[in-house]
Amino acid sequence: MGRRSFLLLAGASLALGGCVSTRQYTDVVGFFVGQTMKAMQGKGNPAVVNDLLRKALG
Repeated sequence: MGRRSFLLLAGASLALGGCVSTRQYTDVVGFFVGQTMKAMQGKGNPAVVNDLLRKALG
């Protein structure tokens, strides 16, 4: 796992810790999917990024 990936997951984990509803969780995951796509310069598949992020965060 690269440094960017680690920082992204750490930030997502902290942000998701404060979520109280499913809607907030979905919004935060969507934000981090967008940030990942930005870091990948749009070359990734958003569905795959979403799935991997959700698996990594539990």
